[in-house]
Amino acid sequence: MQSIKSTFRLQHNVAGRFFSSGAPNGRLILVSHGPSEWQKGDQSNTSVNRFTGWVNVPLAEKGRDRAHEIGNLLQSTYIDCAVTSQLGRARDTLDIILDNMGDTRDEIPVVETWRLNERHFGSLVGLSRVEAERIYGKETIDSFRHNYEAAPPPMDKNTVAKWERQNHCKLVTSQKQDRDEKILEIGRSWCNSTEKMPLTESMKDCNRRMMPFWEKALEPRLKNGETVLVVSHNSILKVMLQNLDPVLKKDSFSQLKVPCAVPIMYTFDSEMNVIPEENTVGEGICRELQGKWIDEPIVDDEEVDIA
Repeated sequence: MQSIKSTFRLQHNVAGRFFSSGAPNGRLILVSHGPSEWQKGDQSNTSVNRFTGWVNVPLAEKGRDRAHEIGNLLQSTYIDCAVTSQLGRARDTLDIILDNMGDTRDEIPVVETWRLNERHFGSLVGLSRVEAERIYGKETIDSFRHNYEAAPPPMDKNTVAKWERQNHCKLVTSQKQDRDEKILEIGRSWCNSTEKMPLTESMKDCNRRMMPFWEKALEPRLKNGETVLVVSHNSILKVMLQNLDPVLKKDSFSQLKVPCAVPIMYTFDSEMNVIPEENTVGEGICRELQGKWIDEPIVDDEEVDIA
């Protein structure tokens, strides 16, 4: 497909950053957080590379360093709104990125939502891949990881009851700007459901959880020509990419690996169609995606799939 370059024009303001010149094209910048304390080291080491899901594990030093690099890459990009999950590793990645924008960061509304939390890995949470394969078998674990509709065994209800009392597990979507905070959704009210925190999730479940946020909070801003920065997690960004990138068909979904802490930017026309960009970096499906990679999309298997 022939590349169609974005018509979004950028101009310098007095601070040296870019701002929209009023063109109608919305832009979406997607970033998966950097490596956490559970995503580092040799895969044979059972103390790391663990299924994390909704556990509030902090960023590793490598993750913080990478967030600073992203901030430098995006320093000249005007951001109308920033979005992240309720989990600290994503929020901290976003905070570091915005800190590179200096005084303007307080002007940027930040939306935090449970709908962009990582996939809930059920009873696999806390297990390394090695331990999980020993208990359930490699074929079964591979199915949980790559089959769109396969969900791990559910987490026990006693553990869930404890988790539900933690702030990062509450089903809340809020917007913060400067010192003001506004609640956008409590529970699953956007889809008229009374469901509580999930006990486990397939990738299909992640998509079902994410879509109301896309429809209620993201799409209206993009249609309005805004530039939105989303810092989230591997599984959520994977289903988001499946919905918006024409290259990704269901048969290629399992082949997509979202690199940690590498921004990709999509530009939309007035009808919310992706304006395709031609990538000169990346390999396989990553290179074929119609968004524009802002840095080399290097995939480290130790940092993806069990985030």
